[in-house]
Amino acid sequence: MFSLKNAVMIKSFQNGISVKLDPELPFQDIYLEVARKFRESEKFFKNAKMVISFEGRNLDSEEETLLVGAITDNSSLQVLCIIGNDEEKNKSFIHATRQLVNNENNADGQYYKGTLRAGQVLETDSSIIILGDVNPGANVISTGNIVVLGTLYGHAYAGANGNDKTFVVALDMQSSKIRIGDYTETAGEKGNKWLKSRSIPKIAYVKDGEICSDAITKELLNDLPL
Repeated sequence: MFSLKNAVMIKSFQNGISVKLDPELPFQDIYLEVARKFRESEKFFKNAKMVISFEGRNLDSEEETLLVGAITDNSSLQVLCIIGNDEEKNKSFIHATRQLVNNENNADGQYYKGTLRAGQVLETDSSIIILGDVNPGANVISTGNIVVLGTLYGHAYAGANGNDKTFVVALDMQSSKIRIGDYTETAGEKGNKWLKSRSIPKIAYVKDGEICSDAITKELLNDLPL
């Protein structure tokens, strides 16, 4: 019989939390223990905005999503994104998400927790961070930036007031149509480029009069058009 005593260990670092997971326990036990740990720590974290790092075991995207749900359902903690073990890349992610949340021109940025399903339209006059997936047939429309901490299947329209300096970020970019300002591009126009790299965080932005989609790198984060 496995012991749950040290199955999940939480350690904080600047602007983030490291969650160390036992590599041997069944995932269901890990899920329940994560929920319990963050429920008990709810008063400590309050409504802090942080990034999360899962360590100790390999997780697929579905397991990561379930664990983020266990955290947000059992605390007021706002998860900005999931990061890995590359220290330099982590610093860049933290820097970028902090810029997005604290941008002077975007102080009223919003969060949406949950999955947007077919037929749903989420529209906002500020940038938005979505803690969940955007399913096929769903639409996100924002005058600012759109960050999807999940899979973006549906349509995303950033800079809906004509601002082409905005961008769309997704942990898994699978959208068939993205619009930024007055520029629109569908995946099929250039060989379904969103699907070339599954499960890699990507950013779509306007460059030289067209929408580009690139994997998020340290160098690219330093030049984000915020």
